[in-house]
Amino acid sequence: MDRRRKVIATVLAIAVAGAVGVLLKVQRDREWAHGGDDVDVVVDLRLAGNETFDATVVMLGGPSRHQTGAPLGTQALVVRASWSEAPSDNGHHYALIALDKRVSPPRLLGANGAWVVGGAPEGTGSHWSSAYTELAEHYDWLARTAMVTDERGVSFPGSAIIAPALSSAALVATWFTDTADGRPPLADPQAEVLIALVYVDDDGEVRWAKRIFG
Repeated sequence: MDRRRKVIATVLAIAVAGAVGVLLKVQRDREWAHGGDDVDVVVDLRLAGNETFDATVVMLGGPSRHQTGAPLGTQALVVRASWSEAPSDNGHHYALIALDKRVSPPRLLGANGAWVVGGAPEGTGSHWSSAYTELAEHYDWLARTAMVTDERGVSFPGSAIIAPALSSAALVATWFTDTADGRPPLADPQAEVLIALVYVDDDGEVRWAKRIFG
């Protein structure tokens, strides 16, 4: 009888574990698809060159004095993103990714720097995390966030802007369009650019991405 009870208990434990696993996967899939639905974002963007970079940053709400700029002969994308809601977790942050959608799948632009509107003039930096490569598994329009493997080895596909996930915040972020592959500079960012907002939890795990422009 004791052996029978142990077998039943084992079977029940396995069944419960399986059910919990299925439930967690369903919840996670729903989060990938709808995690950003409650975050309302407004985006404004401009193209700038070396001579107009500083003025464009200021026009969109960035500081008049900052430690970055557009080198001579380069083209920059300057974006202001404002959001009215944010997840309530502690230690979380957003990442902003800009992509050139003249190619398919869209190609990541190189992130430069950003400033929280009303914040410190030194701003926030850019980086890339291996955790972001999971985005390619869930969003076809972010297929190029996967790790790049070639004869030189494995490399990151680009860079992202880091932003605090604060409620009612605004960020002015900049990217270089990088036309080293022979493609002409951007001409119409309204039609040629895609901006994604990515939510990252306090463990560094990507929870969801939202297409906020393009």
